[in-house]
Amino acid sequence: METSPEPTRNVQLLQRGLRSKAFWPLKSGGKEILPFRKISVVVVEAHSDALTHIYRAIGSKKVPFMGLKLLHFDSHPDLCIPPVLSSVVKSDPIELLEKVEIQSWIMPSVFAGHIDHVVWLHPEWSKQLTNRRSATYSIGTPRDTQLLSVNIPEDYFVDEGSFWPAEEMDSPIPFGLTVATIHEANTLCKVCVDIISVLLNHAFILDVDLDTFSTCDPFRNFYSEQQFALIDKLFTPPQMPVLSGVDATTDPEVVFAAATLAAKVTTVARKAQLNQLKDWMLILSSGVSLPSSEIAENPFEVFTLCSLLRSLGDKEFTPVTWAAIESTFLAASMRVPEASQPVPVVRLEDAFPRDQVLQESIRVSALPVEVPMEETGDPEDGDQTCSATSSSPRLPTPKRRSVSPGGPFHMKTRLTSKQCDDEAMSFAEGKEENVTAKKDPSAEKHAGDTTGDSVPDNASVGSASEKDDQALMLYLHDLWSSLADHDRSPLPHHVSSFEEQKELRECMESLLNRLHNPCLITVARSVTDGYTPQEQISDIQLRFFQSLDRIYGHHILSVLLDYDG
Repeated sequence: METSPEPTRNVQLLQRGLRSKAFWPLKSGGKEILPFRKISVVVVEAHSDALTHIYRAIGSKKVPFMGLKLLHFDSHPDLCIPPVLSSVVKSDPIELLEKVEIQSWIMPSVFAGHIDHVVWLHPEWSKQLTNRRSATYSIGTPRDTQLLSVNIPEDYFVDEGSFWPAEEMDSPIPFGLTVATIHEANTLCKVCVDIISVLLNHAFILDVDLDTFSTCDPFRNFYSEQQFALIDKLFTPPQMPVLSGVDATTDPEVVFAAATLAAKVTTVARKAQLNQLKDWMLILSSGVSLPSSEIAENPFEVFTLCSLLRSLGDKEFTPVTWAAIESTFLAASMRVPEASQPVPVVRLEDAFPRDQVLQESIRVSALPVEVPMEETGDPEDGDQTCSATSSSPRLPTPKRRSVSPGGPFHMKTRLTSKQCDDEAMSFAEGKEENVTAKKDPSAEKHAGDTTGDSVPDNASVGSASEKDDQALMLYLHDLWSSLADHDRSPLPHHVSSFEEQKELRECMESLLNRLHNPCLITVARSVTDGYTPQEQISDIQLRFFQSLDRIYGHHILSVLLDYDG
């Protein structure tokens, strides 16, 4: 005799007669029944698109306007600060949604008061923030600027220049932050108790990035070793001084005050470093060589910057800008005692054919051309390369420290999610043909749109306008500041095995089964930007939804797939 499947958690609650915020009483045939409210599940491609659906749910009063908790499963914190004025965050959500990116979509909703506590649960291979029990911090605007800052004295915020003491902010807004590994949250330790106490009896949003289960670093092979060395020389952030005389007996308030002072000093130095490099790059983009006084004061830095720009090749810039780079390089090399050999040029056309379609596609891409992963070595190897990429300066949006110019993917220039799914199926069946090229030949000719507002839609790679060169310089400045010092603070990269993914899902299920139902579930695939291995995405997504079915039951899940394909 065939046994019936084990009832879901919600069915068990009904059988026990328990009441929850997840359901409401109805009358039927003289008896009270307790049907559960539907839980909206939204699946997006780029993680920043989740904020759109959160705001829609708030606007339609399906979730509370204030006091929400965010349970955030991800391999990346996504807690960077977008370059958006504080007035825009609170008064113009449409403009805000256009400017947030995959690494900076959470904090604006915290500043707006919608979310007052973020619980980030991450796999063991992700270490961009220090694990901590629930703690209170502040977000606000420093008195000399209208851009947002936070008072968390960690490299993640200091390196992007977004740290500032709460005492020097105008009307700082407190919020809670909890950071723990997924495995740690599944135990009976104090961390797990903290997480449950934060979420219990409060409305919370369950947010899951599928790169939680298997993670790629799409930047690993985009530049040569020589180019990465130049980027590190120029853009490596100053290190915060190590606190001396601190041990387990030191008062935590004293430690935090000392760390705040160190972080403030380091942030000021970091901003000065980035502003100087940006000024130089904008001067060169206007077709003017750097002043001799700048070269005399900073010969090594100017020489390194020009060497890095020259490594991109003359096709990337207008003749006027290229001449300014060359003349500045020559002047700086005369002041450098032993000028190193020029870095080999990596030309864009080596990776992307230059045709009319490419000329129409610029907004300086952020998406590599992805091809099926070659079956070399053990597929369970954590160091496995996720996809073949070019050495072009047009890269995915970085999910780490600094604010990159990435925005929503341009429909004309990105790989669709369906193409990635088809390619994953082809890989699983052992096929060797490049399905992406077969499905959309133009995908190899250009990359996705992630540039920001400063780049016009009709700008072209080889455009002979000063405005385009300035936009490219700003893009490269933001990108390189994110990629610097990748040996000390790299992006997480771990292509996990089936067993590892299963263990993570079981830990997630164990925690969620102890909580009441979320008011909204948002899911990000993160495959077209290179963070979730595209050969694994179909299986990861399928098994994740099977987990949701076991936890909540498919009868109360209302799923919306908001991505191409």
